[in-house]
Amino acid sequence: MLLKLEALGGIYIMERKHTDGIEIDFQTKEDLNMGQLNLGSIPFFIFTQLLRNESKNNVAIESDTRIALFVADCLFHEERYWEAHELLEDIWHISQGNVRDYFHGITLLAVAGVQWQTRREEIAMSTYLRAVSRIRISGINRRFADSLPSRYVYPLQINIPGEISFTE
Repeated sequence: MLLKLEALGGIYIMERKHTDGIEIDFQTKEDLNMGQLNLGSIPFFIFTQLLRNESKNNVAIESDTRIALFVADCLFHEERYWEAHELLEDIWHISQGNVRDYFHGITLLAVAGVQWQTRREEIAMSTYLRAVSRIRISGINRRFADSLPSRYVYPLQINIPGEISFTE
């Protein structure tokens, strides 16, 4: 499979172990017709960026963020930590103050999952502890912060809260 992706021009190929199989992400230098890829019965998950414009007003950002949090929560439950990380990272980068710290922590929860899936268990554990610390330091969603396990356990079974206060 990986050799076939390389032969098709795949670069930045990342393989992650998932409870039900293997996830593979890759990029190509040129556009690839996914219909002609023919990798057998492998399902594809096409991911697009929800938060496209940093100059949006706060109402649009809050609305997009609630949608993104819902999607990220679904991705967590499917062990799609890479995609959750990509989505959450966008929210983190446009946030400010304590909200930024909170989303940095949530993003790091997803990164811990990616590290575990790529067989970097020690890094996953330390990333998880940094994530929990960030979330607690933010002071946002104390109940969520207190519900997080004291150590990393794969797969991380959490429910990402969809509502937060966007004012400090």
